[in-house]
Amino acid sequence: ATPADEAFARVTSDALTAAIASSPAAEGWRVLGATELHGLVTQAARTQLVGCDDDRCAIDIAKAVAADEIVVGRVGVVGNQALLFLSRISPKTARVSARASAVIPLQAGAVPSASASASVAAAQSAAASLMTPKVRQTLRAAALSLLDPTAAKGSGDENLKDLRLAVVFDEFGVDGQALRLRPVETCAQKLLLQEGATVVSPSVVAHIKGVAGPRAILDGGVPPGLSSDEVDALLVGVVEYNTGAGFAGATSVEADLSMSLLKVDTGDVLASEQQQARHPGHTVNAAQKGAAGRVCADLAGRLKSAIAGAATRGQRVVVTVKGADTTSAELVLGALKGTKRVGTARLTRLNKTEAILDVIVAGGDGIALALALGGTVGGRSIVEASAGAITLGLPSVAPTAGP
Repeated sequence: ATPADEAFARVTSDALTAAIASSPAAEGWRVLGATELHGLVTQAARTQLVGCDDDRCAIDIAKAVAADEIVVGRVGVVGNQALLFLSRISPKTARVSARASAVIPLQAGAVPSASASASVAAAQSAAASLMTPKVRQTLRAAALSLLDPTAAKGSGDENLKDLRLAVVFDEFGVDGQALRLRPVETCAQKLLLQEGATVVSPSVVAHIKGVAGPRAILDGGVPPGLSSDEVDALLVGVVEYNTGAGFAGATSVEADLSMSLLKVDTGDVLASEQQQARHPGHTVNAAQKGAAGRVCADLAGRLKSAIAGAATRGQRVVVTVKGADTTSAELVLGALKGTKRVGTARLTRLNKTEAILDVIVAGGDGIALALALGGTVGGRSIVEASAGAITLGLPSVAPTAGP
């Protein structure tokens, strides 16, 4: 790193320490910055602190000063941006309790230290995200645990990547007519929302049904006209209610559910379920309502079981390679697959102007990945990065990067 880069990192570190110390979530805490740590640790630990650029050595230092929590961060310059990535870690368990990132705009041609005010604002914003208590530390999306379950294995994250999920159901009563109120669909939506899944709006679901109904999707897969720009995965189901044998003057209704989880961009079927439930009632409507309730209860158990046994995953990052052909796209893809933070990477689209790659990042986001790559990947330069996207420029574009 240049002296200007180091000065910029010091300014950002000091701003972050001040922002955390003033956070309401840190009330009653003693917050130590790098300067204070230097005064508390041994000479050997000071040397380690200067060269500490990973979580493990930071945890060792935190244990040496009996810290309850530690915030580890990296800042680097890519093009006309500075990227900041932070992790909040418990030294006792080595578990990551929160992550935050920020993009700091830099003036073209200016040294990073000239943007001190921007780094202070970014540090304050990142600290606010880092110190916000998490409502849920469990998995973010219930039935989605089958999506790439090993990508973030061992990273310490508890979060699955945020997928936009459409719950698309049809339910047919005992008369064969479509039900206006769909109790099993409502139940599935509620269960997923309780687990923190991102469920798309009714207007998006209506658009999907306009392209193809649930039964057609179950029979034929994701329709070609459906774009992944609006939704990442479909939870599709058809429920049919049929009358059964009665007893002691009562009737009964059986609910038959067929359901699949499909990934929109690849068409992959990630999970399929079939369930049946029977319920008696003095009227057909009562029996039908009871059968729907039993399907819902069984569905809840299945989703909770999937959560309990699922591995964690990373965050989705879209990598755009400008001016790429098949060869250069494959070079970038190969380089990404060989990167420690990358769980999986695949080419999703290639045209005359660019290639689009879908990447799952373990233990971070696009900013963390850009910092880990050091500014270049597969012979291409990173010209822009955010939490969810990275843009690679032509080889002639050569921004600097540094820790």
